Amino acid sequence: MSVVRGLLRCVGLGLCVAALEMVWHAVMLPAELPWASMVALSASVAGVDAGLFVAIGLVLSPLLLRRTEDLAIPGAQHLGATAFLGVATFVVPPVQQLLAAGNTVGAVIVGAVPFEAVLLVYFGGRWLLRRALAGESAPPFAAVALGLHLVTSALCPIIVGIRQPIGDPVDARHMVLITVDGLGAGDEGPAWLAFADEGIRFTQAVAASPISRPSNASALVGLHPIRTKVIDDHDVLARGYTSAFEVLQDIGFATGAFVSSATVASGSGLEQGFGTVDDTFVPPWQRVVLVSRFVEPSGHRSASQTVDAFEAWFDGRYHRPFAVWLHFADPALAPGDPAATKAVDDAVARVRELLAAHDLLDRTSVVLAGTSGPGGRSALVGIGDDRVHVPLVLRVPERPAIPVVDAQVRLVDVASTVLDAVGLPGLDQSEGVALGAYGTGLRRQPMNATLLGRDEKGQYLLGVRNNGLKFALWHDGRKALFSLERDPLEQHDIAAEQEKTVQTATMLLSRERAALDALEAGSD
Repeated sequence: MSVVRGLLRCVGLGLCVAALEMVWHAVMLPAELPWASMVALSASVAGVDAGLFVAIGLVLSPLLLRRTEDLAIPGAQHLGATAFLGVATFVVPPVQQLLAAGNTVGAVIVGAVPFEAVLLVYFGGRWLLRRALAGESAPPFAAVALGLHLVTSALCPIIVGIRQPIGDPVDARHMVLITVDGLGAGDEGPAWLAFADEGIRFTQAVAASPISRPSNASALVGLHPIRTKVIDDHDVLARGYTSAFEVLQDIGFATGAFVSSATVASGSGLEQGFGTVDDTFVPPWQRVVLVSRFVEPSGHRSASQTVDAFEAWFDGRYHRPFAVWLHFADPALAPGDPAATKAVDDAVARVRELLAAHDLLDRTSVVLAGTSGPGGRSALVGIGDDRVHVPLVLRVPERPAIPVVDAQVRLVDVASTVLDAVGLPGLDQSEGVALGAYGTGLRRQPMNATLLGRDEKGQYLLGVRNNGLKFALWHDGRKALFSLERDPLEQHDIAAEQEKTVQTATMLLSRERAALDALEAGSD
């Protein structure tokens, strides 16, 4: 029994796993991934997965050289061991995530998959090898597996179609959420302010984190990053969290996400709830499960290109209620560049013109939010106000009684605001409130904001922003307090002058500190 034949069977195992991975991609990836990208993804998955199993097979090839009375046994053992190690490579990360989330039962069930695979492959392989040794005809395993992979890949568009929602909500208004990485308070352009002039402008909106994925995730699901367990750009939002757009999709809205950075693209977890996720700038090979585990997806596109994608989608769907998320990243890629800020404002203007051209402005609610500021001004690195103080506008068809709100609000309020704007109750899990009540005067009180960022050494630090004060708690226990009104650049620590305030803030952050320590311990 040659090593070459053994490795060919390993190729077959890899292609079987590739077929299963393509089913996963069909369920999880964008509904309208271009045909060429799907073909490229299929080829990438096949190559990477088959290569992994061949590499493992080479390491275990001495098993094929064993001599026993039943010559099928060495080959079956080789295949079984290869299957175990190969499948375990895919299973270990989700098991770790389940354990970190406290789901021990789920971790045990998923962790049992490699053991199931080794039994299935060993006994099945031994039976097939005995048939081959006896001279009975059988199709080449690798060829059959390749056919399975090709058929599965061809069925992906059908699988995608099955998971699309059916039915239309009755007499519902449309929703557009626009988030911008790197756009701080005061950086808004004319098109942004045009929406603000017709709606509610929140002058003291605060992002829980200046990091892109955590900040956008908080806006979509209404939870602080520590609660979502998305505290950095490499953390994936778990399916157990419900986004506002999942609710809208479930009742029949046409939902779409058009993003400008791979940080929030498919695979980040932020795609849940969207029938379409347009992130075609991400190279297909970076979507392969094995690759994406070790290589952060990269790529970005301009705000103009993102709106181009939205317009193409919009042309076929504006006749029914829709809810879309537009994400721009130009200011984050070029901090402080006026051209980047103008590019975003031009994109916002195009969205407005598109809605107006179809007479939809009076039936569309629009939320515009910066997810982080450009930085570079505050002396408090990580959670300085130049990073967490962001613009926020809510524009609904009804003119608000109070157009400018100075009470502090947060990005975690966006999810409930999105649902409230189309007449739905907020998410049960959400920590946020519906901000529309500020425009009617029914809500006036400021919302306490807990902050999470990284200091100049890359260590996490926590903070609280409220009542014109900013409290910071470093990883090593250092504390600082700043008056934002008298010291907007946060250069003068007044902690010694207000010891009681520092004690209260430290107590408020005790639960967050414990949760953050647990998250960091789980990621190590």
